[in-house]
Amino acid sequence: MDRQLNYEIVDRLLVRQWYEKLLDRSPDVLTAEQVGEVLGYSRHTISKWCYEGRLKTIMQTPKYMIPKAWLLDFVTTDFFNEIGQKCGKHYGIVRAIKQASTPLKKSGTKPGTKKNKKRKTTK
Repeated sequence: MDRQLNYEIVDRLLVRQWYEKLLDRSPDVLTAEQVGEVLGYSRHTISKWCYEGRLKTIMQTPKYMIPKAWLLDFVTTDFFNEIGQKCGKHYGIVRAIKQASTPLKKSGTKPGTKKNKKRKTTK
């Protein structure tokens, strides 16, 4: 199983769009705990990324506050894509994005439709 996307410009756009939809009803500024719920990582991990400067924040302590726009920038970074031990939610999103971006097979059928089968006729 692939653990990361190739992260060409198209993949980055797909990732951003995916998270934009996911965050559509979220507030414009999120706490580390809220970001953890969205990404599937613990509040501690999110706080660590904020402390290290990997994830930009407005406020440092006592509570990290992350603007949605900066979170969207973060999920398209090489760092986020190349996390070695991804959580299950992160793997699920990578898998879903790969499936969504896979071109249609050359058979000419659309995903989710049945192929036209020739019926046998009896005389």
